[in-house]
Amino acid sequence: MNLNFTLILQVVSFLVLLLLLTKFLYKPLMKYLDERAVNIRKLTEGAERDRKDAERYFETSRQELRSAKEKAVSLIESAIREADKEKLKTMGEAKKEALAIIERAELDIKKGIEKAKDDVKKRYCITFSRDSKENSWPRNKRKRPRKTD
Repeated sequence: MNLNFTLILQVVSFLVLLLLLTKFLYKPLMKYLDERAVNIRKLTEGAERDRKDAERYFETSRQELRSAKEKAVSLIESAIREADKEKLKTMGEAKKEALAIIERAELDIKKGIEKAKDDVKKRYCITFSRDSKENSWPRNKRKRPRKTD
């Protein structure tokens, strides 16, 4: 009987221990592990959501960068075209100005040539007329009294 009583007492003690462990250890431990699993799931979902947002923002940034590059290229091309137009306009104006300067210089040269011709004609006419007067007219029109000594 002693053996049976000891066995029964051990079984009862084991059941009481099992009941106490279940109530004070197993249930709080399972509750903690469930809460931890829920918390991990929430953090994982948040991280996944943040990753998707980051990918979306990254793609948006990539598209904006591509758009900015295209806009920059078009602005540069536009600026080059405008610079070429301005260059052609400036060259045209410079050419017109150069032609006007050349025309004025040619006109000044022609005037100078005409003036030089007129001066030469006047000199030759004066010289020619002087020479012809001297040749055609007697040198001494008046008679000078002769000195007698």
